[in-house]
Amino acid sequence: MRKARGILRSHRPIVGPTVLVLGLLIASPLHATRVRSLGLADMADRAGRIFAGRCTSRSVAVDPATGLQITTYVFAVTDPIKGVGRGPTAVRIPGTPDRPLLFGLPSFEIGEEALVILYPESGAGFSAPIGLGQGRFRVARRPDGSALAMNGRGNDRLLRDVPGGLLKGRGLDRDARGPIDLQRLAGLLRDLAKGGGP
Repeated sequence: MRKARGILRSHRPIVGPTVLVLGLLIASPLHATRVRSLGLADMADRAGRIFAGRCTSRSVAVDPATGLQITTYVFAVTDPIKGVGRGPTAVRIPGTPDRPLLFGLPSFEIGEEALVILYPESGAGFSAPIGLGQGRFRVARRPDGSALAMNGRGNDRLLRDVPGGLLKGRGLDRDARGPIDLQRLAGLLRDLAKGGGP
C-alpha cells in the first residue's frame, strides 16, 4: 500500500496539468476515444483560428509550466480566414506526433498543406484542431493546381448545419461527402465566421 501511495504521489504533478489541458482543449464530450460529430457552422463558431497553409516546421519540447511534451507546428498561412493573418503562425499541441495526448489528435508533416480549424488557445497557449481530426482538412492538388480538402471523417455530414443559401451559392449540397473544392470550403468558412447566412 505504501508503494502504491508513493507511485500516486510521484504522478500527481502531471495529473493536474493533464486534466487542465484536456479541459481547455476539448469542448466536445468524449466517450472513450469518440468525439461527437460536428457540423462546419458549429466548428466555425467555436474556432479561435481558421486558415489554410503549409506546415513549414515542427519541434517537440517540454513545456516548463505544465511538464507536458508539446509539439509546435509552424504554418505559412496562405489563406487567413479567422483569427490569424497571412504569414507564419505557430500551433502548440500537447503530446508528440508519435505519442499524442489523446488518441485521434492529429499531427502534421513538414510540407503538408492543410486547412485547419483550431480551438481558441488555452491560457497556456495550447490549441488543437476542433473535434480532433474533424478540424484538420488534408489538401490534395489536382494536376491543374486546383485543390480538394477532406477531414478525418471524409467530410461526412460536414455541411448539415450550414444555411441552405450559403450552400446553394457555392453549388454544394447539404448531404455531400468526400473531398470538397478548397476554395469553396474556405469561402464557406469565411462567410460562417462572419456570421453569414440567410
